[in-house]
Order: sequence, then structure tokens, then C-alpha cells
Amino acid sequence: MIYKNKQSGVTFLGFLMVCAVLIFFAFLGMRMWPLYNEKIKVDQALENIAARDDVENISKGKIVNYILRHFEVEDVDQFERPQDLKDIFTVERIKGKKKRLMRMNYEIRRSILDGKLDIVYIYDKSLEIKGVGE
Repeated sequence: MIYKNKQSGVTFLGFLMVCAVLIFFAFLGMRMWPLYNEKIKVDQALENIAARDDVENISKGKIVNYILRHFEVEDVDQFERPQDLKDIFTVERIKGKKKRLMRMNYEIRRSILDGKLDIVYIYDKSLEIKGVGE
């Protein structure tokens, strides 16, 4: 016997489960977007400094000031003063080359669910820039 009234498709409970999963990932994406957006802005600031023609004559203090100006324009609120970059930003000489290594390394921890679940973002970027080497 062949039944022509047989239905196929998604049940209401199955539909609700799919919606719940999609909503969870959308919520997670909305909470992670500011961190990813900040990463893009910090990358752009470092790359703009590295691309400057006069970067070989600039001291670390001036580089920090240029970076802070980029952050002010790009609206990166985490870093507002040179002291904020003191421990996370370095410019070191590279031995044997006429270059320096500009590096930024920090960690951000943001809460997703009111302190019960956190996102930890570790930023670590190094760029070679022109300058005095050994």
C-alpha cells in the first residue's frame, strides 16, 4: 500500500533547535566583532608606521605618539596614553641588519555571559622597519 498523504519536512521542535543554534552563533559573532575590529585597526596603524619614508630616523617615543594618533582617529579606546603602550610595544635592533623590529603583544579578555564565559584574544604582531642595526 502506498500512502500519498505522507508528509516530509522539519518538525516545529527541529525548527526551534536550528533557530536556537543560529541565534547563539549570531550572538557570539556580535560579541566578538569589536575585538576583531580592534585587531584590524591596530594592524593598520602598525603597517602605516612601518610604511613611512622617515621611519628609520624616528625614535621609539615618536613611533608611540604616531600610533596613538592612529588609534585616536580609528577610535581604538583601549590605548589613550603612552603609558598604556609601555609594556606591550617594543622597538628593538636586529643584529646584523640595518633594521629594527617593531612588536606589539597584548591580551584582551572580554565577558560573553556576565562573567561566566570569557573570550580571550591574544594579539602578537611583529614588523621589520628601517633603522639603525648592529
